[in-house]
Amino acid sequence: MNIFFYDPTAAACLREAGLPASQIFCLEQDLSVGDIAAQAEPVELLKAVQAGEPLLLWLSQRPVDICGLHWLAFWLETWQVCDATVSAVWLPRFEERPDGVVLISTHWGEMLLANNCFQYAAQAERLPANFIRGCAWHWRDLQQENAPLRAVVNGRLVGVAADFYDCFVRQAAAELRRKQGEFRRLELIGSVLGNYCLGISDELIASRVEALAAAGELRLMVNISK
Repeated sequence: MNIFFYDPTAAACLREAGLPASQIFCLEQDLSVGDIAAQAEPVELLKAVQAGEPLLLWLSQRPVDICGLHWLAFWLETWQVCDATVSAVWLPRFEERPDGVVLISTHWGEMLLANNCFQYAAQAERLPANFIRGCAWHWRDLQQENAPLRAVVNGRLVGVAADFYDCFVRQAAAELRRKQGEFRRLELIGSVLGNYCLGISDELIASRVEALAAAGELRLMVNISK
């Protein structure tokens, strides 16, 4: 079972490569945002584990992927199957093509659109049972904390305040203002996404733009929907 977290593009790439839909699972919830105190049991994954299927996690350093890893570990520990065959293939930091172009991606969907998925699957490493248990225990702590957001800080998944990313929005807004004066909402969101590679969704950035605008910190052009 190939597992993706909040990355439907990557899941689609595997289907186009010929893998049956029954061998692909994509969690559609962004676990790095919002309430995680109570979550539905992933019955599809439970059936796969009970059938002895190996699990292959396609991971990057995005908060949603690291959350997904911990979330899955929580359920494996709950089902008492931490010794199941679970492997992970990590997104490369960069990849150089034969023509010299260097490809830098923030999630697997970007990388798999341009490359054969099977070359990466061969690089997967099995996750030790004790590592899975440690992730499960940490996820329980994060559930109890239930912070507004979860972020990866110095390689560790931590709960953070809702305004954690606001500094990047402010910096991007200041740079746009310096270059062109007024700017639109989508210009600001695109600037944050393009300049800082935070690995977070445009929906989250948009919500922080709206919050800062409502607080009077940002001046957007009148037609902010474009």
